[in-house]
Amino acid sequence: MKEVLTLLEYAHLWQMNGTHFALATLVTTSGSTYKRPGARSLISEHGEVIGLLSGGCLEGDIATYVPEVLATGCPKLLTYDLTSDADIVFGLGLGCNGKLQILLEAVYSATSPASDCNVISILKKYTGSESNNAFLATAFQVDSKGTPIRTGQNFLSFGSDFAGPTSLSFPLQNWLQQQLTKLLKFEKNFTATYEHQADQIDFLFEKIPKRLSLLIFGAGADVIPLTRFCLEMGWEVTLVDHRANLLSNERFPGGCSFVPFSTEVVQNLLQKKAFDAVVLMTHDYLRDKEILTQCCKEEVKTSYLGLLGPKARGEKILQEMSQEERNIPDFILDKIFSPTGLDLGGDGPEAIALSIVAEILAVTQKRTGGSLKLRSSPIHER
Repeated sequence: MKEVLTLLEYAHLWQMNGTHFALATLVTTSGSTYKRPGARSLISEHGEVIGLLSGGCLEGDIATYVPEVLATGCPKLLTYDLTSDADIVFGLGLGCNGKLQILLEAVYSATSPASDCNVISILKKYTGSESNNAFLATAFQVDSKGTPIRTGQNFLSFGSDFAGPTSLSFPLQNWLQQQLTKLLKFEKNFTATYEHQADQIDFLFEKIPKRLSLLIFGAGADVIPLTRFCLEMGWEVTLVDHRANLLSNERFPGGCSFVPFSTEVVQNLLQKKAFDAVVLMTHDYLRDKEILTQCCKEEVKTSYLGLLGPKARGEKILQEMSQEERNIPDFILDKIFSPTGLDLGGDGPEAIALSIVAEILAVTQKRTGGSLKLRSSPIHER
């Protein structure tokens, strides 16, 4: 999600400055490649590149096609075959051995003025919504005589039902719904070809990554590096503390939300919003116990409950909660990480913050947090 937010930031900046730019989207890959389908780069009319589709070796060549795309307004599908000798083809050691197809399209130019229909505008709408499930279908190669679809056209859907324009034929609507169902089931991007009568249209289907939300109780000095790391990741961060003077943009720059602590406020906050992760860093035993009691209610939706402090401290809190007949279901106990953080070693607030961020990322991505050296399957599921 951080990459998406960066693209949106630069798209807005360039448009405000009157700088024309194009969007490059990686739509198909085979073999070993640096990025997966759905990766994107912005390329300005001056050749400035934001975001990577390769290890940095292809972007320069892609940029040479930008003037043509900006001038004509017509998308261009580029194919790179890196399975041959990369040093002969590009004069560079690329370090990958695969094939890529990249869709290059004008986003803002004299021939393509600002529009609500391009993928940048669509992604901006999604990041401003509360939806956890957004799915994007992009037509990247169109051979159609009857279906009113253009190359680069995008369809955004929320939830499990495809909501396309009424101008689409029923067979295509039905086929797109089937692909959306497949995407919901397997949750990984893929390409598929729609074939019907004289139509043949290649689509990229992708799940738009959700912006992770983190709720932190406590605003002490050790929370400062944690919020900084989380914001660098593009996460939403909400801080809660009873000391209102600690909740300031001066101490926590970068866009945190601040909430003064009270029992009622905490209850409302946890019930109204589903945070991906909650971390307790109050350094106050009784306050942590009170907050954890609220977090362990079945109606609170989160994937991660982290408790800072020694393991014995967390065990004592849970034991007292049990003795007070505040029974915690097993599925909630499985979400409690006490102490919070991976065992990375190191000391000090920065090292602790890094271990917490790493564990939250591993849990939300359904990974173990182990060494890639020991992973037998591919790093990224294909």
